[in-house]
Amino acid sequence: MALTVSPEFSLVAACALAPDAQLVSRAHGLCSAVHDWDQVERFARHHSVLAMLGGRLEKLVPGLLPVDLVAAARTDRTRNLALHTAQAHQTARLTYLLETAGLRTLVLKGVPLARMLYPENPEWRYSSDIDLLIDPSDLHVADEALCASGFVRTWPSEVVASRLSPQLVGRFAKDYQYLSSDGAHHVELHFRLTLNPHVLAVPFEEALDSSEEIDAGFGPMRAFDGPLLLPYLAWHAAADIDFGLKWFADLAWARRNLKSRGISAPLSAMPPGTPHRAVGLVDRVNALLVEANCADRTGQAWRICRSMDALVRVDKVRRTLARLPREASTTAFQMGLVDGWRAKGWFLWRVLVDPRDAVTLGGRSLPGFVYALAGPFLSAWRFLRRSRVRTH
Repeated sequence: MALTVSPEFSLVAACALAPDAQLVSRAHGLCSAVHDWDQVERFARHHSVLAMLGGRLEKLVPGLLPVDLVAAARTDRTRNLALHTAQAHQTARLTYLLETAGLRTLVLKGVPLARMLYPENPEWRYSSDIDLLIDPSDLHVADEALCASGFVRTWPSEVVASRLSPQLVGRFAKDYQYLSSDGAHHVELHFRLTLNPHVLAVPFEEALDSSEEIDAGFGPMRAFDGPLLLPYLAWHAAADIDFGLKWFADLAWARRNLKSRGISAPLSAMPPGTPHRAVGLVDRVNALLVEANCADRTGQAWRICRSMDALVRVDKVRRTLARLPREASTTAFQMGLVDGWRAKGWFLWRVLVDPRDAVTLGGRSLPGFVYALAGPFLSAWRFLRRSRVRTH
């Protein structure tokens, strides 16, 4: 089955995914097929790879892009570099802050990932927040340290935090979220890698053992590397309700980075709960987009390619009736990516429950099936109450 996504998206995808030699060999043909350069820019912005597109083509095959697109990509790189520098400073500061409180911290994605994957051009990778991973047992101390340093916790809210224990919050979320007092930095304090506790259920000590120290100019920080990095990036790309090309590019570049350092990452050696199908699926999507003629036996990779060849964003915060079909489809898709009844069953459970249910039920740590049974009724009750308020 030949790939037939738009020529505009094909160019953007090749610039994000293809190795240098392959991009050079295909660049002229890809550019000559483009009918709408404004659409190329829209795709690149939508998928957060405009800086990479302009930077790679200017370096490898100069003169192919329109002047306006070159200027837009340079502006994007300047913005990304300023943001990267500010985040590097803030990440190093937070790492030191938590370290002085006696806590060990790993940085997920963000600054260290850009340094690992694009060491000469970290500004190619856009990052909107700072993700930190800590030992779950350190959550209370870390929360106090961040709040004392000027950050405002946005999740869980004061109401939720006052009524639910951290253990109960952890059944519905994977992190606490904060905003700096000036609104410039959004921080997610993770106490596990994924929302589903049965996917990549890697103990903190194991993640720490596979990490390496990186200095982005403002002090050292640790980020995990090696085989653990691949399934984490693959799950991030495949399991999101939006399919962003940036996440698929992360896996492609991580594979090349590990290979260049002589590090093999066999799936059989990865930790329990590894989403092997997600790794394979992201690889198939990348192959389809780069080779343009790869066969896909499952059809899922083709569906993802077509989904990325569209400028659509889904509201992932507010649960609405209009979003239910998409949410149900996404849940079924995610269940197919994991092994084991616990991992699959959790997705069904999470569709039925909401953190507000626990508040309504008095903040008690009830069995999971109780929340699952009560969830739909409580959702209907909230909907009717909102409707009554609007009516009056």
